[in-house]
Amino acid sequence: MSDNDLKMEFSSDGKTAELMSGVKKKRKKARRRTIRVLVSLIAVFVLGVMSVQLYNLYRTDAAYAKKERELEADLSAQQDRQEELSNYEAYTRAEEYMEGIAKSKLGMVHKNEIIFRESDD
Repeated sequence: MSDNDLKMEFSSDGKTAELMSGVKKKRKKARRRTIRVLVSLIAVFVLGVMSVQLYNLYRTDAAYAKKERELEADLSAQQDRQEELSNYEAYTRAEEYMEGIAKSKLGMVHKNEIIFRESDD
C-alpha cells in the first residue's frame, strides 16, 4: 500500500482526503512557481552578463579600428618617406650632384675650366 492509500484509510471523512490532496497540489504549484522564478532570474542574469560582454566587445572593436586607422596613416607616411629617400639616394648618386658638392664645398673645378674672380676693390 502506498502513502495515499494509508491516508485515505485513516481519514474518516472524504473532506480530509480532499484537503490533503489540495495541499499537495498547492505545494506542487508553489514548487513550479519557484522553479519558474529561478529559471527566469538565471535567464535575466545570463542576458545581463552577455549584454555587458557584448558592450565590451564593441568598445574593444572600436579601439582596434581606431588603432588600425592610425597605423594605416603611419604606414602611408612611412611609404612616402621611403619614396622620398629613394629619390634622394638616386639624386645623390648622380654625377651632377657630386660635381655641385665638389665645387661648392671643396672649391674644386674641372681641368679645362676657367675661374673668374671679382676683385675686392
